[in-house]
Amino acid sequence: MRKFTYNIFMTTKKEKPKSLKELREAEGWTQAKAAMLMGMSIGTLRGIEQGRHFPAYHTRLALERMYGAASVSSALRGAK
Repeated sequence: MRKFTYNIFMTTKKEKPKSLKELREAEGWTQAKAAMLMGMSIGTLRGIEQGRHFPAYHTRLALERMYGAASVSSALRGAK
């Protein structure tokens, strides 16, 4: 008789990566404040948050400094 082992991790749902907007709102920042802190325009930040633009290398570094590298990577992958 074959023994079945149950793994609790088999049934857990994968948490959806937070969007850049959710990360910004969790900090309590408006788009204007976040853009100012990162040294970019509000339009650039808005475009990245909405998935219309993919951030350039230096912009991505600014996002990673503000929100954390893992969070930004997850958010950018989830934005597609």
